Amino acid sequence: MKVQDINPFGVRMPSELKQLLDFEAKKNTRSLNSEIVARLWESLGRNDRIEGKLGVTEVSAPHYGAQLNGADKAILAIFRKLSVEKQLALISLFK
Repeated sequence: MKVQDINPFGVRMPSELKQLLDFEAKKNTRSLNSEIVARLWESLGRNDRIEGKLGVTEVSAPHYGAQLNGADKAILAIFRKLSVEKQLALISLFK
């Protein structure tokens, strides 16, 4: 499927959700659009059908997974338990 064959679709969402999706997209080396599409496919149980759609090639495992050491994994586990607001506040400290 070519990108020009896909109809644009505007979505309204809270700014903090968009910021979190932007962060996840960067972490997964994807565009915001590709991140949203991948998550929608995954939520429908179709993550095996993602490859080739808008350049999305991986959904379930981030590209950096094999590079994480024990400390990285511990920090990531703590980060994921934080509320979205706290995650965004922490991210803003690193910018």
